[in-house]
Amino acid sequence: MYNGGMEIATKIQEIRKKSGLTQKELADRLFVTRQAVTRWENGDTTPTIETLKSIAELFNVDGNILLGTNQHVCQSCSAPLASIDYLGTNSDKSASTDYCKHCFVDGKFIAYETVDDAIADSVNYAQYAGLTKEEMLAFARENYPNLKRWRKDEYPTKHFAEYQEALNLHDFDVIAKLFHKDVSFFHSGVKMTDPKEVEKFHLNFWNTIKGVKWWATDVKILHQDDKCEIYTYQYNYSGTVDGEKVEGNGRTTDVFVKNPKSGKWEFLHAHSSSETPNHDD
Repeated sequence: MYNGGMEIATKIQEIRKKSGLTQKELADRLFVTRQAVTRWENGDTTPTIETLKSIAELFNVDGNILLGTNQHVCQSCSAPLASIDYLGTNSDKSASTDYCKHCFVDGKFIAYETVDDAIADSVNYAQYAGLTKEEMLAFARENYPNLKRWRKDEYPTKHFAEYQEALNLHDFDVIAKLFHKDVSFFHSGVKMTDPKEVEKFHLNFWNTIKGVKWWATDVKILHQDDKCEIYTYQYNYSGTVDGEKVEGNGRTTDVFVKNPKSGKWEFLHAHSSSETPNHDD
């Protein structure tokens, strides 16, 4: 699968080295830290859209070259991501290499509730694709369900997917079955190691935000071997508080370990931070 983040990472490193600059020198010229450049070149994060433009200007290249040569489309609506200006943005304002600006802004989806909504809307863009409305609809029905946002096998492993899905069942007994005996959580400065604290944390989340739905985006594997797996991703949620719609997101790192006796993967630890929820007017 095409990884737009790694395409950008490779291009930045390639152009920097060709120009004879160190990471520190590039960082100084862009008024960022050397660590930021390192993260870009490792593919851990992507620059903001404005920074991508600054990099292009600094090296006197077409900014769209930074996107690489592989063709990529929005993983929500299938629109071509051929221009920096067309990219969406993650919650930290970095450029999204998966979604366009019409579908994804500041880490939140702003268009379509379901894949059927996206398919129905596709006919409005038939002329831009050089297709009739009937042809566009047929294309959307065949291809949209396989886009990252809509496909059901989006998550990298079965046990990671099981944990994400369990959060939406609002049943702590179900989640508890996935936990390691020494499970712990660290959320926004609060450490929870006692099982009762962990249970209270989940119940409070479900009870505070009614009908809350949870999903993960921008999932990256930091470490993976036959004993331990570490994932980092943006978590997203949507529900209601006092009858008003509320949504929010944050970043989290989850650790899974394999039980040597049962061979089952178990959830060991989560380290997360949240952003301020947004209420609809």
